[in-house]
Amino acid sequence: MRNPRIRHLAILWLAAGGVCLSGCGTVVGMLNDQFASKIYVGIKQDLEILSSPEDEMEQALQPIAFFDFPVSLVLDTLLLPVTLLLPKSSPSRMAANGGP
Repeated sequence: MRNPRIRHLAILWLAAGGVCLSGCGTVVGMLNDQFASKIYVGIKQDLEILSSPEDEMEQALQPIAFFDFPVSLVLDTLLLPVTLLLPKSSPSRMAANGGP
């Protein structure tokens, strides 16, 4: 018979891992200049990974992006007022970072 404390600890670790990974597309998208517009950048990030993975890393991230999608949708919506106040990325800065 399993110890209930170990079971609760395992559930706690899984929940903590889920919280750490949730909204990952939003956080990563806000920190880099891959997209010209930061509006719903987490959704854009997740859709890019899900639609056409370019390398092995993005293929490995597909399951995470699948579960991250609804959380990024909520987080992007909550952060929309802040996102609208952010300055837009300049084309020269995006070109220097390898963006479009």
